[in-house]
Amino acid sequence: MRVAIEEYLFQNGFLRDEDVYTKVAQKKVGEMIINGQRQIQTQNVEIAITFVGEGWIGDDENNSEPTTQWNLKVNGEDHGDFIVNDADEFKQIFKS
Repeated sequence: MRVAIEEYLFQNGFLRDEDVYTKVAQKKVGEMIINGQRQIQTQNVEIAITFVGEGWIGDDENNSEPTTQWNLKVNGEDHGDFIVNDADEFKQIFKS
């Protein structure tokens, strides 16, 4: 499951350093028209997704669903951990 999530992150421009996947994206924060010329203001947004670990949810390890746990930081601000059951669930959270 981690491999499929990792491939998705790479496809969307993330770079890997150990268990941390990072991407710097530009976000449009404003737009002005000065003397007939359009001026677009942008801001860099740094996204860091850290792989925390693998686990499972269920009665016991043999009768369970595998999970992976991740942490999200945006511009250094921690937005908490989240757990996903598969790559499709991860993709739903981080639609590009």
